[in-house]
Amino acid sequence: MLNRRIIPFMALIVAIVATSCKPTTVTTYPESIVGYWEASSGDINKWYGLDITDAHTATFITYYSQKDPEIQEKNLTYDATTGKGHISNSEGVIRLRATTDSTLALTLEQGTVIFYRGIRPKPFINLTGIWKSNRIDDMGLDIIVYPKDAKETVNVTVIEADDAAKFHVSAMGTLTSFNQETGDAFITSGLYTGKIHIITGIDPLSMTLAESDKMYVLTKQAKVTDAPASLEGTWPVSIPAVASITVTVAKDNNCTMDYAMVDPITMTPLTGTIEGTIYYCPAATMGAIHLHNIDKQPQLAELLSEHACKIFQVDSENEITAIIRGMEVTFKKK
Repeated sequence: MLNRRIIPFMALIVAIVATSCKPTTVTTYPESIVGYWEASSGDINKWYGLDITDAHTATFITYYSQKDPEIQEKNLTYDATTGKGHISNSEGVIRLRATTDSTLALTLEQGTVIFYRGIRPKPFINLTGIWKSNRIDDMGLDIIVYPKDAKETVNVTVIEADDAAKFHVSAMGTLTSFNQETGDAFITSGLYTGKIHIITGIDPLSMTLAESDKMYVLTKQAKVTDAPASLEGTWPVSIPAVASITVTVAKDNNCTMDYAMVDPITMTPLTGTIEGTIYYCPAATMGAIHLHNIDKQPQLAELLSEHACKIFQVDSENEITAIIRGMEVTFKKK
């Protein structure tokens, strides 16, 4: 009878001892998350960086392949006992949690995004914009660098400027072989063909022209942030006693120019249409229209000073300014 009582009691003791010997799992989190963290957005042209410089300060960076990164300075709160925290500023709060020593999970608009410890990247060189040179005897060489087009081509407009005469000549071209590490690239155009070099480590960036016989140094101008994204639409202008012109821009930036003018020699009315391409750089609020086969329409070529490439300035979403026959004219969007 005694044995019957002892056996269950001993079994209970064994069970208690066995249970108490199981190791307790303790979750630990990194004491510090200071450092640089990076993540993919799922878009090859966009990615993220999180630069945590101390226990209370962080910089959230959205990188783009075609434009300057967006930088947001934020305050950091982090609790190493729970692995949870957040970064915040006046625009809102982003929650974070440490999932391992080398990963952070941030709750962004599109959902949870995993950031991994990484190495702070070197400053990204964004060439897109307008680069203006110093003037030598009132002459200069400016360059508009456009965002990559659908074929991944970087187009440029090279502008030979004469400030004294308030006159310029421009030509379309391309920029190739750009090396982010060295800052070297190559421009091919009717006004300059040769190597260029970007001088990094200074603000603003500067550019030198290796094959130029003049000591031009081009400085990148400040980016315009409120420019229209597109010039799609119809843009007419009337120049009294000279001509009326209407430029119609399609979504893909192909365009047509309809014109009516008086032949300066025969004084007879002339009308016609010519096709072209619009190149537009929102960061510079500038661009160029390149007219195809303008040599086959000599009267129009004479009106436009025989240049197939004409630069323009975007003044607002409804107004564009260009120089025609030495006069500043304004195209107003319908």
